[in-house]
Amino acid sequence: HRDLHSFPTRRSSDLAQINHPQWLWGMNPDLLVELSRRGMPLVEIANAAFSKWNAGDTAHPSIEALWDAALARGATLWGVASDDAHDYEGHGKYPPGGGWVMVRARRDPRAILDALAAGRFYASNGVVLERADVEGDELAIAVDPVAPGSYTIDFIENGRRVDSVHGRFARRRVPATGYVRAVVTRSDGKRAWVQPARR
Repeated sequence: HRDLHSFPTRRSSDLAQINHPQWLWGMNPDLLVELSRRGMPLVEIANAAFSKWNAGDTAHPSIEALWDAALARGATLWGVASDDAHDYEGHGKYPPGGGWVMVRARRDPRAILDALAAGRFYASNGVVLERADVEGDELAIAVDPVAPGSYTIDFIENGRRVDSVHGRFARRRVPATGYVRAVVTRSDGKRAWVQPARR
C-alpha cells in the first residue's frame, strides 16, 4: 500500500474512483475521508468479483460500513457497483453484467461525467428503480413498476438502519444533520444502493 502522501490531488478535469477498497483489507475510514478530501468522489461499494471483500468478516468491516463511517465524518463519496468484468467471450470467471450504475443525465459524455461527480445516480447489481431522488426535504425511492419480485427498502441514517419498508415505494425525511441513504433489496438478494442525501 502506498503512503497517503503519495496519493495525488485530483485535477478539476478528472473523475477518480476508488476501486475495491477492501481488497486485502486495505481501507480504513481515515484514508477514505482523506481520499474524498483530495477529490476522489466515487467509491466502489459492490464488486461482483469480490463479494468476500464487499461483505467484510468478523475482523474487518464491510465496505458499506466504511462508507458510512466516512459519510458520518462529512466526506462526499458516491457509491458505485461494478462487475469488474475481464471475460467478455462466453461466461468466464469475471463476466459482464454483475454490477452497474444508472445515471440521471442526457446522453452526452460530459453530462454523464458531471452527473457521476454530483452523485446523480444509483448503483445496482440487479434492481431497477423508477426514481431515487430528493423531493422537497425527503428522499423518495420507487422501484420500476414492471420489475418482478418483492422488495424491501432500508433507510440508513448516519450509519444506522432507521426504517425498513416492504414494498415498491418509500420516503424518508432528510435529517437536519448528517445524511440518509437507502438500500433496496429484491427477494432474490439483488440490490440497489441510493446515494446519501444531505440538507
